[in-house]
Amino acid sequence: MRQWCTPQQSGPILLMRDGFAVLALVGCITACDPRCHSMEKVLATGDDGRAVASYLDCSTSETINLISASGRKTAIFRYESSGGVIGCKGKTFPRAKELSPTVIWSDPHLIHISIGIVYSINGKLDNVDGVRVIYDIGTVLSDVCQASVL
Repeated sequence: MRQWCTPQQSGPILLMRDGFAVLALVGCITACDPRCHSMEKVLATGDDGRAVASYLDCSTSETINLISASGRKTAIFRYESSGGVIGCKGKTFPRAKELSPTVIWSDPHLIHISIGIVYSINGKLDNVDGVRVIYDIGTVLSDVCQASVL
């Protein structure tokens, strides 16, 4: 039987990542059970049977896929999640509550992907299978939370 990651509540804590401290971890986070292999969540569906789904591999690596009506997956956006980090250098980022991606499928040829904070972006496509993708990405932690400044 496959085990899935489940949300758990967490209080504020100091988090170390890549050798530097970042502000805090709050709210609902995904905690991965040792038996957990992955989690996939449909974020939006199109009228033609296609879907956009988030795939989490029980680390902080996440992929947003376009899934065809036949089930073929194409990676649209790959990123490292913030892991619940909402700030660094004594500041909280303005979109701190938007830790999970949201997707709006405007029409059969247009998808909007929004997320408030990510750790890093590993790849993104602006057009896939005739669908244009528009991104609204807030803070990229690896760009603004550098160890040399702390």
